[in-house]
Amino acid sequence: MNVPLWVWLATVGAMIAILAIDLAIVDHPWSKKRGPQEFGMRQAAWWATFYVGIAILFGIGLWYVGGATVAGEYFAGFLTEKSLSVDNLFIFYLLIGAFAVPRKYQHEVLLIGIVLA
Repeated sequence: MNVPLWVWLATVGAMIAILAIDLAIVDHPWSKKRGPQEFGMRQAAWWATFYVGIAILFGIGLWYVGGATVAGEYFAGFLTEKSLSVDNLFIFYLLIGAFAVPRKYQHEVLLIGIVLA
């Protein structure tokens, strides 16, 4: 698949923008409360749905630009990685519990771990 440079730049730019937004959410600059906040189940489910939605939109874009084979390969890889990430969540849960990370700092700790990985 021949991908133009502007598509690569747009993709990398969008990834950086999404990461910057997520990093900004850690401190909630618009909130009256300063500092890290606890994420509830509803908020976590909303963000998970948001990120899966972005991945699906990207796959649809690949289908449009590269065809069904490229999109099928992307979605197969996405589903594989999503299923493999469940064991990582278990390890994160064990580590956060072992180090007794307070709930209000867990999102920040996970995000830093993801960025460093």
